[in-house]
Amino acid sequence: MIAISFGWLIGGIIVIENMFNYPGLGRLLLFAIDRCAFPLMQAITIVVILAVVFANLIADLLCSAVNPRIRYR
Repeated sequence: MIAISFGWLIGGIIVIENMFNYPGLGRLLLFAIDRCAFPLMQAITIVVILAVVFANLIADLLCSAVNPRIRYR
């Protein structure tokens, strides 16, 4: 469940960083949107997507390692 919630957690970064004035990817994304920096927006989006995909992949692999009834063919 943590891996599935990871996408929501990453999405909340934008709100939290903007609210508390923390520097990070969320703030950088808002800066890129404000300045219409499309390559920067694409790069941040790819990083976030890859983080969510790898979190789900790791969760699936751990699930199959813990439960021997699960097999991937």
